[in-house]
Amino acid sequence: MYIGAFMPVMQTMFQTELLATLPKDNNWKTVKIYHILFHLVCKSAARSLLGEAAAENPRWLRVQTDYIGTAISYIQALKKWPKSFRPFVYRYVEGYSTLRKQWNEGRAIVADFLAKKKANNWEPLQQPPSFFDIVASTNRDMSVDEHLSLQITFFVAGVHTSAATSTQALFDAAVNADCISQVRKEIQQLHASCGGVIERQHLSQLPKLDSFIKEVLRFSSPDLATFVRKSSQDVTLSNGFHIPSGTTLEVATGAIAMDPEVFDDPKVFDALRFWKKRQVENESVKHQFTSVSPRDLEWGYGRHACPGRYMAEVTIKLIMIQILLRFELKNPEGIARHESFNFDGQTMPNTEAEILIRDINA
Repeated sequence: MYIGAFMPVMQTMFQTELLATLPKDNNWKTVKIYHILFHLVCKSAARSLLGEAAAENPRWLRVQTDYIGTAISYIQALKKWPKSFRPFVYRYVEGYSTLRKQWNEGRAIVADFLAKKKANNWEPLQQPPSFFDIVASTNRDMSVDEHLSLQITFFVAGVHTSAATSTQALFDAAVNADCISQVRKEIQQLHASCGGVIERQHLSQLPKLDSFIKEVLRFSSPDLATFVRKSSQDVTLSNGFHIPSGTTLEVATGAIAMDPEVFDDPKVFDALRFWKKRQVENESVKHQFTSVSPRDLEWGYGRHACPGRYMAEVTIKLIMIQILLRFELKNPEGIARHESFNFDGQTMPNTEAEILIRDINA
């Protein structure tokens, strides 16, 4: 219900922003697409998490995007000190003052939202209500710092992965014209049948688009490993395998996605791979972008599956719908599919890579 209520807002925002930033004629123009998508996903997340005013506040967007980078650098610097020293030196480690400045700037913005919420007798500040609206109404004793911490946590968890996967999808679209023509036709037909208003239930009527972005995720998942856990005590599994306390465990999701025992021709990008699987009897509701199973581990599995995958699905699909409806994409002459960067078990697209785009409706 919550996600469905936001879809008209997101659709309008994506359409407006993309038309304002992408080429407006049918001449090919180079675009660094990651930066456009990252800003777009940031605005969308700010709108759904905190509110419309936050989405239009450059200070809030800057705090949200900069804080995590500062925090990672600061933590890495702090870890160079022995644990026993950290309680005494943490204030003097490089990055601490910047981190506090960013936190306080974000805190002032959230405090303003919370003051308005109280003045409005805890009623929603907008329709549909933001995540903050819902949390503040049901947890009236939460502090400003608790609200800010929650905002940053959800922002970091969703924005970077959605922006990265959307970028990877467009990189693949730029070098797979034949399959993208089929996906575009599917989108055009749905767009015409629903009068241009995409609602939650319509996304399930785009199985080829779903298959395409699932194949993108298989090839370029933001995480090469999932289920990262650290054992807090000695554990002996039922098969006798012993896990000592303090052991870090993780599942090699990226390797599984490229395992020929799991996928046929795993190193071949097949945009309709999962669409084909759904044509088999009793398989029609399986193999979807948000599916989780022992063979679909990008989102986790079981009770540890990512709860935000449904919002990610809406975000990524709406971006793809808006772009493929209006624009044609390709790589510059002689340039193959842009390669990704792997580091610390993560995969990121080349944020400076360019693709060619033109407006096919101009």
